[in-house]
Amino acid sequence: MNKLLLCLLIVLCSATFYGQDYKYGKVSKEELSQTQHPLEPDASAAVLYRESYTNFNYTQDDGFVLQTKVLERIKIYKQEGYDYATISKGMYRGGSSKEEISGLKAVSYNLVDGKIVESKLQGKNIFKEEVNKTRNVLKFTMPDINDGTIIEYKYTFISPFISSIDEYVFQEEIPVDKVAMRFLAPEYMIYKPYGKGSIPLNMKAESKKRSVNYRYETSDGPNASDIARGNATLEFDENGQSVSISNIPSIKEEPFSTNQNNYASGLQFELAYTQFPNSPVKNYATTWENVASEIYKSDQFGGELKKQKYFKKDIDALVSDVSNASEKAIKIFEFVKQKMNWNEYYGVYSDEGVKKAYNEGVGNVADINLMLNAMLNYAGIESSPVLVSTKANGISFFPTRTGFNYVLAGAKIDGKLYLMDAVDKEGVVNILKPELLNWKGRMVKADGSSRLVELYPSTPAMHNSMVDITITEDLDIDGKSQNRYSKHYAKSERNKFLFVDSEDQLKRLNDRYKSIDVVEHTFKDLKAVNKPLSIEYDFEAEGAIEEIGGKLYITPLLHLATETNFFKGETRNAPIDFGYSWADRYIVNINIPEGYEVESKPEDLAINLTENMGSYRFNINQVGKKLSISLQNSINTPVISPSFYKDLQAYFTMIVEKEAEKVVLKKI
Repeated sequence: MNKLLLCLLIVLCSATFYGQDYKYGKVSKEELSQTQHPLEPDASAAVLYRESYTNFNYTQDDGFVLQTKVLERIKIYKQEGYDYATISKGMYRGGSSKEEISGLKAVSYNLVDGKIVESKLQGKNIFKEEVNKTRNVLKFTMPDINDGTIIEYKYTFISPFISSIDEYVFQEEIPVDKVAMRFLAPEYMIYKPYGKGSIPLNMKAESKKRSVNYRYETSDGPNASDIARGNATLEFDENGQSVSISNIPSIKEEPFSTNQNNYASGLQFELAYTQFPNSPVKNYATTWENVASEIYKSDQFGGELKKQKYFKKDIDALVSDVSNASEKAIKIFEFVKQKMNWNEYYGVYSDEGVKKAYNEGVGNVADINLMLNAMLNYAGIESSPVLVSTKANGISFFPTRTGFNYVLAGAKIDGKLYLMDAVDKEGVVNILKPELLNWKGRMVKADGSSRLVELYPSTPAMHNSMVDITITEDLDIDGKSQNRYSKHYAKSERNKFLFVDSEDQLKRLNDRYKSIDVVEHTFKDLKAVNKPLSIEYDFEAEGAIEEIGGKLYITPLLHLATETNFFKGETRNAPIDFGYSWADRYIVNINIPEGYEVESKPEDLAINLTENMGSYRFNINQVGKKLSISLQNSINTPVISPSFYKDLQAYFTMIVEKEAEKVVLKKI
């Protein structure tokens, strides 16, 4: 076929595809017959079209209420994309007000024998789940999902909470072919748009006239009973923004990255102020300090911190003979960890109240850690709650009610801060679960003041390893390895080995180290979560030594060598999140077998990352009949900006190359 004609056909097809009118129920055979995404052939699914239109409906009783009409069409290419046939939408509630969804309609489309077959969503496949006292989730699963299915749904989302509007999401882990959004607010309500992500949004300002009808009552005479009633029309301008984008690439999963949604393109609106007719200006734009203060004022937060009677007897008995403040804090921390069980609900507000949670031994995050705060204060230890957002919850770009979803206890003893999470059964003071190491926390006090709190440990997690290697007559390897892990390293290792028997422990060690066979192992302080963890194991390795022309070639670090550089991409959009700072220190001793001497060995290497973000040292020396390899590798900055990606990529490239180099032994 003529190349010019082929290009013209492609352009015409693309124009037809992206220029079509995306109306509910108007799915085409061309869409259904498509077997892979034209721009990302490996995609398991794609959003063909996403539309959202937000404005404000007026009712006599509630005034202006936010309503967003949503229409979405998703193409599923293969089984890995079937999860996109389950849709979830969170709904907030507070006091007597709540968010709702109305007019939900959804259809699955399949192409069967050249005909479009529709399968409508049934009520039995729609579920409403209560996450906690302030949040519900509406979830529905589409029927008849196959390779090639298209699902389509629409609904209206209604919210009385005009000061906090959910983010408009434009970018996903799958490609988005077209997205269109409009946001219009009455002239009395001024919103600030906040865009994020690397894709230009090209927002366009919109304005139009609108009117609403309302009833009124006025006094019409000298008597209070003289009331005039009537109807009137209010005319006003609607102002806002619209966005229309096509061919939005999927967010590529990158190694050592956190919540990808933090960096996906999207748009959020913050209510700055309102000024209704004949009313003063009311400011809404707030700060994290205001958010924290308002959370503290809640009966489900600050109110629960005041309750002490329910635990007094138990805490008195627990710490009556303890005078040291840090020892007292640890005893209370361990007591709550053992007594309370987490119901797997997040949140900064107590669900059923701390007293009920205490009596039943189960509660959500706030129940458990608010009672820990209250107990510490009762015992004479200054403690304040620390608000945190988990990595899954993301990082809010401006203050919102959903900015925090976790709370810790922050005790101040002898000028030092002790962060404690009694939800974590294996929790250690100042060693938080990795999911909580997300930017910074905010400590909030009873007087309403607050301050930022560092969540990352001040010192690195360390892995010290000592390995002794003997080369057998059969040119195999016998080895012994002694390992000591501290802080987050110890926590991570315990999570792998604490809850399995010896046989599974051995299997997990062998699964980790593919190049050796671990034959015997022992643990020290495996259950002592407040201590470093020690692991010793004996191992064998067949085929680890190459014999070529009477010379022996061996990779000196064996199974400890860094074999892969995970940073392979040309560019990086998201920060590199190592979770916490760490330092690996290895000493490997190789006993030179009788009849051999060292012909060559790798040269020493020293690397320093810019701004003291990390360093690497590799040294190898011969002392008598022994080669000693010393390695130190440390990352001092837990989260590294993508602007340093190329430096980090080069850093690990040099490490992989160095640790792949061989020691060469020759016969004497």
